[in-house]
Amino acid sequence: GGVHLVLQVQTDDAIKAELDDAAQLLVSLAADRDITLGASAVEAESLRFSVEIPPGTDREALEEIVGNYFPDYDLSTGAGSWTLAFKANIERIIRDQAVRQGLETINNRVDEFGVAEPLIQRQGIEGDRILIQLPGVDDPERVKRIIKSTAFLEFKEVMQGPAPDRQSLLAGYGGKAPADGEVISGNRTGFSGEVLGRSYYMVKKSSIITGRDLRSARRSQDEYGMPNVQFDLVPSAADKFGEYTGSHIGTPMAIVLDGNVMSAPTIRARITDSGVIEGNYSVEEAEDLALILRAGALPASIIYLEERTVGPSLGHDSIVRGVRAAVAGLLAVMLFMMVYYKLSGLNANLALVINLMILM
Repeated sequence: GGVHLVLQVQTDDAIKAELDDAAQLLVSLAADRDITLGASAVEAESLRFSVEIPPGTDREALEEIVGNYFPDYDLSTGAGSWTLAFKANIERIIRDQAVRQGLETINNRVDEFGVAEPLIQRQGIEGDRILIQLPGVDDPERVKRIIKSTAFLEFKEVMQGPAPDRQSLLAGYGGKAPADGEVISGNRTGFSGEVLGRSYYMVKKSSIITGRDLRSARRSQDEYGMPNVQFDLVPSAADKFGEYTGSHIGTPMAIVLDGNVMSAPTIRARITDSGVIEGNYSVEEAEDLALILRAGALPASIIYLEERTVGPSLGHDSIVRGVRAAVAGLLAVMLFMMVYYKLSGLNANLALVINLMILM
């Protein structure tokens, strides 16, 4: 038995993510040069983003930043805002990379799961579909859940919160999120893990570290025996994480998975190369999350276009029929050899049997 799946990578997500990252990078690089920019706006359908340019901005320095760090964009300058749009063929390259990265990530996840002899391949040279055939899968729903999960992990600075609803959180900002912030939420749980509602947080758009900075992840447990996920960071990220946590002791930090706040612990001490993700997981959920984080996040969401499950009874029947056909064919050939070649055929059959015995 096994599972046959056809997935489609939503490459529009990759386009939007690329533009979002570029907009945040421009604001961050400008801030490093003491240039304060206004709000940014992404227009994914038009393959561009714009940023407000306040009066008195050093435009020459800003244009130098764009020229050095954004070679894939065409710049259009205006009096109050600048627009950066993809150059020709950049969209095609990003979409192709999203499918390739999705294919590699799914390969890694299936390998981590331990499926023997899977078939995972792209349909078409530049198609956005991925064909997956997994033989001998006992729990197809779990495999599908592992394959489909985006699992994009981020650690973000909490600017304000938690709050019981979005309106009360935005009240302190005049009803609108600041240019460098965004509102995200997560489940509010009780002591025994039951969901009591949602909590809302205002966090920085830019991440402190992300799942790309993980070196490894594994299931562990806390002092109460509850499952969690422990992770280790690569050295460069560990230095960055240690610098941030060391200078923000006493402030909350949000652990965000796929846009949902899993927890927002208060930083008690400097953290460098390791940490823990808690979220009232079961043992299987913690194991699956660690597996997905080790394999890497998908660059875009995916949807199922086709799904077929082959039951083990059909698979067993195919094996039995195949063995019977092979034995019948072998006997027919040996009988023909003896009838047609007489003693020479007998020698050939004997040599064949001995050869099979040696191979076995």
